Amino acid sequence: MKKTLSLLLVIVLLIGGFVYLGNVVKEKNSNSDLRVTIVVPSEFGDKTYTDSAQEGGDKLIEYGVNVSYIECKGQDYKRQMMEAAAQSDLVVCMGSEFWEIDEVTKEFPSVNFMWIGDTVESPANNKNLLNVVFAENEGSYIVGYVAAAMSKTGVIGAVLENDDSASQALIAGFTQGAKQVNDKINIVVNYADGNYGDEELGKRLANELHIQGADIIYHITGKTGAGVLKAAKEQGFYSIGLGRDIKLDYPEYEDVILCSMKEEIGQAIFTLVKNYYDYGTFDGGQKVTGDCSKRYISIGLGRSDSPQLLALDLRNEINILKQGIVNREIKVKTA
Repeated sequence: MKKTLSLLLVIVLLIGGFVYLGNVVKEKNSNSDLRVTIVVPSEFGDKTYTDSAQEGGDKLIEYGVNVSYIECKGQDYKRQMMEAAAQSDLVVCMGSEFWEIDEVTKEFPSVNFMWIGDTVESPANNKNLLNVVFAENEGSYIVGYVAAAMSKTGVIGAVLENDDSASQALIAGFTQGAKQVNDKINIVVNYADGNYGDEELGKRLANELHIQGADIIYHITGKTGAGVLKAAKEQGFYSIGLGRDIKLDYPEYEDVILCSMKEEIGQAIFTLVKNYYDYGTFDGGQKVTGDCSKRYISIGLGRSDSPQLLALDLRNEINILKQGIVNREIKVKTA
């Protein structure tokens, strides 16, 4: 009789255990039918932030999330955001072009949104919107240090998107890092007026800076950035990438690329959407910052077999600087 009772108790415990495990799995996958649409301002394949967003989306698809894409091709941003919202539980918008998201979130209160790379003025007023920005000033501090350490002329440059607050924060970090090496370094800047797609423009802007003495130029991505690389190859100066690891994107220019300041946009999208998919976690009404401490800002040096133009000592200094920023021993300016 005792054996029979013991056996029944074991069976009950086993069944209870399986039920418990089943509930855990079911709770974790509470959003298993989640419909996500990633909206980008231009088209994929242009080696800019849009490709980073697609990398994150493709990784989510591999994970099992239902992801679709909308390429705005430079027009009708609000309309296409609304089309995404009409067919989705979560809409991820990539880039500052989607500034009308403030209005769209209010028109679709039952849909959640993520704005990657920018933020509304008052995040708390949009409970269904999570704003995600990146501490570009932190990464810029590190590559500014590299540029000044490698410069032979004492002049370094930058070809940036727009003369706006984001670029000012980026230049503030770049300048601070450079002046840690050489307080007499001269920084010259040109702006592409929001144009990522003009190789000749990038080449011209870079050549103008090179004429002023810049022998290392920090620059935006896309075809405009490719123009900077072409100028670097032709004129014999070096470049530093911004946003993506351009050694991976442009292996034909590896011999003029020192490094890149990477924003881990794809990883941020993957992590945030995955948490929502797995656990229903959504921090709407907030602005979150992807920085060095969260590993969303990093320095790209290409593949493991890519030729390295930075000496080992300088690469070690990069790691020390990054840890100093993480530990808040180094406070990077924002403007």
